[in-house]
This record gives sequence, structure tokens and C-alpha cells, in this order.
Amino acid sequence: MENSPLTPHAVVSFARSHLQAFQEIPKIKAGVTHKAVPQHRCAPPPGNIKINFDAAVFKNTLDIGVGVICRDSSGSCIAWFSHRLTRFATTELAEAFAAREALLLASRHGLQSFQLEGDCEVLIRKFQSPNPDSSTLGVVIEEIKQLASLLLCSFSIVRRKGNNVAHILAQNSSSRLEGISNYPPCIASLLATDFHI
Repeated sequence: MENSPLTPHAVVSFARSHLQAFQEIPKIKAGVTHKAVPQHRCAPPPGNIKINFDAAVFKNTLDIGVGVICRDSSGSCIAWFSHRLTRFATTELAEAFAAREALLLASRHGLQSFQLEGDCEVLIRKFQSPNPDSSTLGVVIEEIKQLASLLLCSFSIVRRKGNNVAHILAQNSSSRLEGISNYPPCIASLLATDFHI
């Protein structure tokens, strides 16, 4: 099969196929935050959790890598996720998929109150908007907003430098991997150093 971009119909079918699973999660009010974009990673307030997500696009194959890292206010890794997938049409779609995977990871680990942070400002603004999204990614955006509404989740933007751990996980993804404290060696030193930026 040739590498070809996903059609809008395929994206819609994908989104609808997962919506039912999202609707089975107990509903809790979603929060929305609008803050200045930090250049570096900032730890969440004591007792809170921050989940960073990112996607890396491998242009020669149209594959994407997804990276997600969940940490508490002391910088300790609560959970991580990486996955490599084939044939994604756009960077924005890849980032949206990474955000979706971050929300699903939070749900799998019973996290119901957290800050979701990424470096794709356009996408985060769409997640924060109370208005329906009418772009070509509208169905995917609305699916993510639906899942976020089931959790107590706020969205925030960070520059790439503050999203390094998720980015490195995305760049080094090979298959679907998930863990708690047994994180990959590619992020071990980064976990210690970027917390104190």
C-alpha cells in the first residue's frame, strides 16, 4: 500500500469510532485557562499534575511519533506513553492525536484533574474555545473537547523548549509503549534537568 494522506472521511470515521468509549467515562466539568506562553517548563502547583504531549512527523514516511509525559509538582513521572503510527496527513492532525492520547492515558491511570500542555498554539486555542470548530479538523477537535469535558482538565501552551520530554518520546517512538516509573533511557536525564529550568 502506498503512503497516502488520510481523507477527511477516514478522520471522521476514526473519531466517531472512539467517541462511544469517551462517553462512558463519568462526566466532570472541564476548565479552560488562558495564560501567557511560558518559554520553559513550569511545575504545576503542589498537589497538581501536568501532562505534556507532542507529536513528531517523519516526513519521508508520513509516520508520526506521539509522546506523552505525566508528572506531579515535584517532577516525578506518574506515567508516560509513546507510539508510532503511519500515514498522518498534517502536523496539526498529528498534534491532535497526541492530545487525544494524553487524555486517554490520564483516563487509564485514573487522573481526573490535571493541566494538559502542548506546544501547538493553534490547536490549544481551538481546545480552549467554547465555540464549535468548523475547520477540516473540527470533528477531531470536538472529540477531544468532549473527552476533556469528562475530566477536570485545563489546556495550556508551552514553547518547544518546555516540552522537550514529550518531544523526545515522540521522536524516539517505535511501537506502542506505556509505563509508570520504568521510563525509556532517552528521557532519563531530561526528566531531572528540565524540572529545574
